[in-house]
Amino acid sequence: MSWIKTGHFSPLGITEEHIWYGLGFLSVCIIYLLVNALMLWLVANGLTKIITYIVSSLTTIVLSSLLIIYTDAFHASVIKIIMQSIAFFGLFVVILYLFFQLKRKLLSN
Repeated sequence: MSWIKTGHFSPLGITEEHIWYGLGFLSVCIIYLLVNALMLWLVANGLTKIITYIVSSLTTIVLSSLLIIYTDAFHASVIKIIMQSIAFFGLFVVILYLFFQLKRKLLSN
């Protein structure tokens, strides 16, 4: 970490590892605040399908990451396939949503 002088903190017993933990904690706090604001906005606008997509995508990424870590099946092609599957699923959800919106408008007339 060249942008933080870790030598200044060594008399306090703070190592580079402590700084990384602090930065990680700060990152999680910032991401939490951003995601919380996004979720509140999505719920207020009634966009629960997007929340469901986000949660299912994150669950897929976490589970596949655990699978890759614990089975030593780290291949770039596996990660590529997982990411493409998530993207295609999102596209499918959008198309399905638009189809039902169009169907509802046509049937209401």
